[in-house]
Amino acid sequence: MAQSLKHKLRNKFNVAAAEVAMQESWDTLVLAAVTVSNDATHARGLLQKAVNMVEAAALAELVYDDIEILTL
Repeated sequence: MAQSLKHKLRNKFNVAAAEVAMQESWDTLVLAAVTVSNDATHARGLLQKAVNMVEAAALAELVYDDIEILTL
């Protein structure tokens, strides 16, 4: 499931996606998706669409999501 979901995120949204915790767990997936943009609004919208896709896929229950924008 993790590989399929990461592949879909990468292909549809051109984000980097990776399992970031609990890799040994068979019943929990902690996934991060990141993007780089010069437009924070665009980045936030893109990541929200990615979250929406994960929810709509209904492969598992989405327990928590967080979108964080870092500005340097």
